[in-house]
Amino acid sequence: MKKTLLSLALYFIIIGIVCSQESEKKIAKIDSLLNNYIETGVIPHANIILVQNNNPILEKSYGYKDITSNEGLNLDHIFRLSSLSKLITSIAVMQLVDQGKINLNDPVENYIAGFKNTEILDSINPETLDYISHPANNKLTIHHLLSNTSGIAYGAAMNPNIGILYNKNGIDMGYDTSNISLEEKMLKLAKIPILHEAGEAWTYGFNYDVLGYIVEKASGIKYDEYLQKELFEPLGMNNTAFYLNSDLKDNLTSIHLYDTDSKTFYSTTETPQLPYRMPFNYPIEGSKRYLSGGVGINSSILDFSKILEMLYNNGTYKEKQILSSEAVQRISSGQIGELPFMIPNASWGYGNIVEKDNTIYWSEGGGFNYFKVNKEKEYILILFTQTMFSPYSTMKIFFQLDGLLQ
Repeated sequence: MKKTLLSLALYFIIIGIVCSQESEKKIAKIDSLLNNYIETGVIPHANIILVQNNNPILEKSYGYKDITSNEGLNLDHIFRLSSLSKLITSIAVMQLVDQGKINLNDPVENYIAGFKNTEILDSINPETLDYISHPANNKLTIHHLLSNTSGIAYGAAMNPNIGILYNKNGIDMGYDTSNISLEEKMLKLAKIPILHEAGEAWTYGFNYDVLGYIVEKASGIKYDEYLQKELFEPLGMNNTAFYLNSDLKDNLTSIHLYDTDSKTFYSTTETPQLPYRMPFNYPIEGSKRYLSGGVGINSSILDFSKILEMLYNNGTYKEKQILSSEAVQRISSGQIGELPFMIPNASWGYGNIVEKDNTIYWSEGGGFNYFKVNKEKEYILILFTQTMFSPYSTMKIFFQLDGLLQ
């Protein structure tokens, strides 16, 4: 009996050593790759976190917060999350579902009356801006918003016809530094036709901005106040906000552009021409009124990792129950059935992309921030950068790093 117990103990020690050695090899490969990319100018910077079996095994910064000023990057520096904001908004909505304040089948018109008479766009005259539409048969629901199947689109970058109507009505796609509130924009949006019957197609759009306003209506407080009270404070996310106050603004990572002549990156606050609005001074300047649940949240990689740790642990963070396990299951599993999706063999959950029979969920924000949760292999990988117009794809870099973990 003693020999059997001794053999088992030795077996587990050996397994532990082997696993540790394998992890060290993977970390060394990741570290070498990122160092090489910084040294060769492929990327100006990167923050990375790798968590294996709930243990952070790599938390490291590479390169510069601002390459022009030569200021180094650290893990507390803040990045524009862009579409990673959608995951946070999904969590806020599902918290209210857990509390019985929202039902996934609730019609959106219960919260925003303008959606009661939703119409579907048939055609538009780009010269006169006159359009033809017809009444929608299906009621828009909370589920349709979360699953991006409502028919509400983003602007010209996604659909030229809708873009024309958005421009006419003063609805910006993306970051909005104008003097407009979330309520004001959503009331405008409710008057614009949608692209298709709710539930009949997957369309990337303003769904999560609408959801942010619904959180306001259901909770009775502003969306930023709700997130601070119900999510950021319980998780200890002290470097996360829509807009950065004087204490946080110096932590904002500069956006880096690529100069094709010198083949180097440089930082700038001057916004280039884009098919959507993305002022480079966001989130420091402007009216600071609009709270975009789809793209507007800013966070450090350390803070954002707490969101993913909570989801990985079925809604619990350091013995605090943030979400029910049922809510986490909804967020991290496919929610669009057999509808065509932009990625083959994948689906959309609530706020992220889902793969491999719901064992993997991941997303990207703005083409520069990424995360992946692999439940099967028990790891979380996060990569934050802040680059645009680079000839080097940060998404390819992210999946190259992820490939080293397989």
